Amino acid sequence: MRNRLYAPFITPINFFFHFSGSIYCIGGMDSTGHSLSSVERYNLSNGRVSIEASMISPRSGVGVAVLDGKLYAVGKLQYQPFQYYSSVDTLSIVEFVWKPV
Repeated sequence: MRNRLYAPFITPINFFFHFSGSIYCIGGMDSTGHSLSSVERYNLSNGRVSIEASMISPRSGVGVAVLDGKLYAVGKLQYQPFQYYSSVDTLSIVEFVWKPV
C-alpha cells in the first residue's frame, strides 16, 4: 500500500532528500512504532519508485547528509526500547552498499 501522505513512496517517510535527479526516502517508523531500515528512490525523470539497499540498522529520527557521492545516515531513535544512538553508516550512491563508519 502506498503512503498516502507522501505519494508515490510506499513506506512512511522519516527523511527525504534530493540527490542526482532522484528523491530518496530513508528510515521512518511503521504503525506499531518500530523503526524502519527501508530506502526508496523516486526517479524524477521517469516517475518510478524503486526499493534500494536497506540500511544496516532500522532508523527513525535519522539525520542525513550527502558528501562526495556518499549518503551518510547519522544517529537514530529507537522506540522499543526508547533509546537514542549516535552510530553513522554510509551508502555509496554508485554501488548502493551500506557500510558502518
